[in-house]
Order: sequence, then structure tokens, then C-alpha cells
Amino acid sequence: MAVAENLFPTKRNIFESICLSPRTVTRRVEEMSFDLNNSLKNIFGNFKYFSIALDTSTDRRDISQLVIFVRGITEAYQIFEEFVKVIPIMGTVTGTDVFLHLMQLLTELNLPLSKLVGVTTDGAPSMVGNKKGTITLLQNEMEKFGIEHNLVKIHCIVHQEALVAKSVRLRETMDAVVNAVNFILSRGLNHRHFRQFLIDTEAEYGDLLYFCNVRWLSRGSMLKRFFHIREDVIIFLEEKNYDASYFRNTDNISKLAFFVDITSHLNDLNLKLQGSNKFIHQMYAEITAFENKLKLWELQLQKGNMTHFVNFLSTNPTDVPEYANIVMELRSEFSSRFMDLRVKCAYIIF
Repeated sequence: MAVAENLFPTKRNIFESICLSPRTVTRRVEEMSFDLNNSLKNIFGNFKYFSIALDTSTDRRDISQLVIFVRGITEAYQIFEEFVKVIPIMGTVTGTDVFLHLMQLLTELNLPLSKLVGVTTDGAPSMVGNKKGTITLLQNEMEKFGIEHNLVKIHCIVHQEALVAKSVRLRETMDAVVNAVNFILSRGLNHRHFRQFLIDTEAEYGDLLYFCNVRWLSRGSMLKRFFHIREDVIIFLEEKNYDASYFRNTDNISKLAFFVDITSHLNDLNLKLQGSNKFIHQMYAEITAFENKLKLWELQLQKGNMTHFVNFLSTNPTDVPEYANIVMELRSEFSSRFMDLRVKCAYIIF
């Protein structure tokens, strides 16, 4: 009503007459859902071919959620990409469970398997298993109805990049930071004292950030903030009788700084891979460009050049060439992880 009074003061009576009871709101939502579903059916009915993306994740109530996206193309080369549905799965989340939910949804949306040409998944065994994986069951179902074309199967490129990022050989540093952050944030009194401490010391940030495995980019944000207020964090931890000796070691701080920089580069790549209306050759170009950067950084670090690692440079590290090996291992991980992508893009490009 406050907004209505400012924007439409002469129509206040109309806004006051709108019924917003729980029953009315529920009915309106159901009507909107029905209209939206019909609109999707009309769009999907014009598809010449379509592909789907599947992902499963567990929410904070430990309920598995199956997320389904559809991308299709019409005879006129119009491309539509839609987030279709989130399906809660209360019991097991096997390949068969996902397959049955998917088939029910495809039937509801009038999307025949004869037009399905590609499936993207998170690469979980339940999705890609050779015998009872969702994709295998889909392929078997298509063969049963005489649909002969093979599905293009892709492990989500963004997810693969996140898995590559986890391979960076600095586990000890990550564990030390996560333990320190959890000590501060998971205890209410410590957390309140810490925030007040940062205010008193006029620190650059007013708090630390949690790291969550599901939110891939959160690791880089947490490491960056921790690094920039590390002196304040160390003092606070020592006041609370927490062993912060790891962060008093200059070599360990250099490792942390390098971790911050390389994670920042990986996060930038991850963001470039995200978003709608991205095609596989565009994402492949981003991956190959980043691999070329890794080659350059490896050569530079071998020569003691830290141009692209600003935070690392600020710590005056003693053995810079050693970090070139980490970049080399990361580059090797990229090569092996995206092998399937290279094969598919070879047909597109050449």
C-alpha cells in the first residue's frame, strides 16, 4: 500500500480492494502455473530437436532436488532455452529414479524422445552409469521404440571446471583456512566478538565468509577475504587461544596468496562459462584460452615472473619456480578432464 500511494495515489481504493488471502494467492499461483505450462507446451511443440540438462543436489533439509533444463531449436532456427522444473525426490536417487521422473515430465510437455539429441549431466554415477545410469536407460528406451540416433552425452562443462579447480595441490592451506574460519563463525560468541574486533581495528572487511562446496565460487571469495584481513584474524585467534602458528609462517602465507590468485583466475573462467544461450564451441574457446594462459603462467613462474599473481607477489616468496609445478599439474588436469569436449568440438570446428 505504501508503494501504491506513491505510484498510484488516485487508485488507492482499487489496491485496497484486492484480496490477498492465502486461498486466493494459492488459486492465482495455480492459474499462473497452468498458463505457464501451456505456454511451454506450445513452444516445445514447434521443436525440430531438443536437448536436456539434468542436475541433482541436496537442499538444507536433506531432500534431493532434480533440476531440468530444456533447449530446443525450431525449423526456422529459433532457439529456446528454458528452466523447466525442480522435482523433489524423497527416496533414493538412482539412475532409474531420475529416468522415471524425467520420462514423466517429457510426457507432460509433449516432448518425444525421437527429437531428443543431447543430454548434459553432472557426471554422477547415477547419471552416466553403463548399466543403470539415467543416460543408458534413455538410450535403451529410444532403441526400444526404434529411434536409432545416438545421444550426445556431455558432462556439464561448468561442473568439470569446478572439479578441476579442486585439484589444485594446496590442500593443507585450504584446511588451515577453513578450520580457522569455522572456529570463528560457527560459535556465536566468537563471531560477535570477531565482528566487533574488526570494527575496532577498522579492518578492510567487516566479517569472514563461509565456504560451501555446492557454491563453487564461494571458495575464492572466502580465501580472498581471509588473506586481506589475515593480520586481524591471527591476532583475534591468538586472543582466543587458537593455535594460529600456521599463519605466522611466511612460506604458508605465500602459499595462501598463490591460492587466492589462482582461485581468482579459475573463478573468472567459471563465470565466463555460465549464463544462457552459450554454445559448446564458445565454451570450448574459453577453456582453450585459459589453457594457453596456464602455459604462459607456468613459463613466467619458472623465471620468477609473478605478473599475473599480484597477491603472491606482495608476500615476497622465496621459491617461485616451485609454484610453476602446481600450474603445470593444473594444466594437465584440464587436458584430461575436458577430453570428451575436445572430441565433440573437433566435429563442430573442422
